[in-house]
Amino acid sequence: MNRCEGGMTSGSHVDGAVRVLPNAVKTARRRFLHALSLVADECDGGEPGFTLLLLLIGLGMQELLARLPFLTRALEWAGVAFLLYVATLE
Repeated sequence: MNRCEGGMTSGSHVDGAVRVLPNAVKTARRRFLHALSLVADECDGGEPGFTLLLLLIGLGMQELLARLPFLTRALEWAGVAFLLYVATLE
């Protein structure tokens, strides 16, 4: 069959592009899932931390911090110490 009859020959460039497209989609999907797994590893502690923060604020920690301002300063220094500890892990 030739192009004049309305068909495509099996060796045409369009046929090759159709075969390459699924491979490109598979590669993009694989790279996306890999990147997502790397991000998920880095963000595992965020959700429980924010949930705990909201729970503590809801249970009255904001009032406690307003009445005891030195506690705010102690929490700030505890945060600094934690960040320094995390920085020395690797």
